[in-house]
Amino acid sequence: MVNVVNDRIGFFEDISAAVGYAYQLELGSGTLGLGLAVDFKNKNVRQATWIFPDNPSDPAVMNSGATSFTPELNFGAYYTNDRWFAGLSSSRLLQSSASFGTGARFQSKLHYFLTGGATFDLPTSTPIQITPSILLKSDLNSNISMDLNANALIMEKLYAGLGWRNQDAISLMLGYQIMPSLRASYSYDLTTSSLSAYSSGSHELFLTYCFTIEIPPRVNGSYRNPRFL
Repeated sequence: MVNVVNDRIGFFEDISAAVGYAYQLELGSGTLGLGLAVDFKNKNVRQATWIFPDNPSDPAVMNSGATSFTPELNFGAYYTNDRWFAGLSSSRLLQSSASFGTGARFQSKLHYFLTGGATFDLPTSTPIQITPSILLKSDLNSNISMDLNANALIMEKLYAGLGWRNQDAISLMLGYQIMPSLRASYSYDLTTSSLSAYSSGSHELFLTYCFTIEIPPRVNGSYRNPRFL
């Protein structure tokens, strides 16, 4: 897995690149997946003009153009079978810190993620599967963020979903399975917090392609090369 993100918020620009590996093994009636990822983040303070109400030489204010580079480590475990799934992961295990050349510092916080869900077949003439799920997120120091979701798969082609994030947003999702390994999706987040006065929501488009790399098993025996006979 390779993931590259360029995120801009205000005067800040974060560029991160992650490389990960996941291993799957058959366990009981399902599959257990274990994943590990190394993430490198470059945090930049873009050209900015700060307005100082009190002290123009405050060391806690980041210099314009300052940058920092930090490595991070992420780990997760996920179990799934035909009817249910559960997963536990943690990000920013190293809790790296970096200086911006002044008294200002950036400190990563350890985060935990717990998820679970199940799939049910509806007794209808048209094949419909309903999958309710929950996602809990916390850094153990602030309030727990909770996502409640319900997705419907219709005729193994069309996806529709509804989600709720406590004190934040309601989300809608639609998707279509174009081919067995290719899916297109769209989601819309409707802000329900106090930020709704400044945000009308966000739109996201997804195009997902999955493929399997099959490594042929090694055949035991001896090998000869006529060049060295």
